[in-house]
Amino acid sequence: MVMESRITMYIDCSVPRPSPVLNNSLAILLQCPGGRNESSFSFLTNSSVFGRNPSGIGSRIINIVRSSSALFEYTNRFSHASLGRNESTTPTTLAGEQEIFYILSGTGTITAGGKTADIHEGSTILMPANLEFTIHNSGDTTMTMYLVNEPIPDGFRPNEEMLIRDELSMPIASYTGHWCHIVKYLFETKDGLGSLERILTVSIDPMQIAHPHSHSEGTEEVWTGISGESLAWIGKEIRLQGPGTGYMVPADGKTPHANINESNERIKMFYFARYKDHEVRK
Repeated sequence: MVMESRITMYIDCSVPRPSPVLNNSLAILLQCPGGRNESSFSFLTNSSVFGRNPSGIGSRIINIVRSSSALFEYTNRFSHASLGRNESTTPTTLAGEQEIFYILSGTGTITAGGKTADIHEGSTILMPANLEFTIHNSGDTTMTMYLVNEPIPDGFRPNEEMLIRDELSMPIASYTGHWCHIVKYLFETKDGLGSLERILTVSIDPMQIAHPHSHSEGTEEVWTGISGESLAWIGKEIRLQGPGTGYMVPADGKTPHANINESNERIKMFYFARYKDHEVRK
């Protein structure tokens, strides 16, 4: 979304905080390659931030974790955002990029291209370039969401309309990926993704561990908690990972990663990835 250089922001303290082993500071990167801790992977925490227009009319969702050479190569930015009750975003038209919204909580509507749809927990929206849209929170609580912004490649043909999926009512595509991943496919390249190739939710049942594996050069894969707490196993290190906490493994072909659910409840994670150079829709 379009951002303004001067804007008032506040931290929504209702957002679940990560484990004490992680730093709770706003929009920081922990253990980034070449950083202070010289660790092998990127671990990030997202806080919920909300911005108001100087005019006070409407509201604007603000991106927190922005693109940087230390983190993303194929994604513009990834954010946790919130929208206050009875608030609306300012009309926005994306140019050269598109956005994917995953609604974590709250109810409201989204309007684009003259069409309006209800959204709620689990609603996932692919908003293409060149289409003006607004989001309105019609509920009694703050609406929260994950937001992924991706660049669109040269020659790419974006969708003409917004695309909405209800993750909560979608069928499960697989129970056995990497031993125990319970997968729902939200969006793929055939649905209109440009630089990214997949947007998923992945759940793991209690007392199960996923198959540890690594990724080769060109892969950009991010895992962020939606519900429940698990152990993120990355290389030789383990971190507690709860809602609002995400990681990206380096694409070096030798750093394995997996999540371990040692709890008594199913955990769920939000996943987006780009694997390799691929044919885009013309």
